[in-house]
Amino acid sequence: MERPRCVHCRNPIKESHKAAGPTPGDRSYHEDCWNQVGDAVVAEQSHEQQRDYEERVASQGLAALLSPYVSKVPEQRDTSATNESVTA
Repeated sequence: MERPRCVHCRNPIKESHKAAGPTPGDRSYHEDCWNQVGDAVVAEQSHEQQRDYEERVASQGLAALLSPYVSKVPEQRDTSATNESVTA
């Protein structure tokens, strides 16, 4: 049975070695290798998320900006309708 290999150094990850990765279930790096490249991997993921966000803003406008904060973007009110005043 072949052991999984570290993505960074390509050496086998032995059972006795501590393993790490970008997600808790991902054990595709030696712990020391992950310490070397982990920050770069996280930064790249963050950069991709920012790029996706900027593309959504460019295509969807205000709805993309508000989507993280509201479950549904309100529709624009119809200002042509007359408001009836209530008198008491």
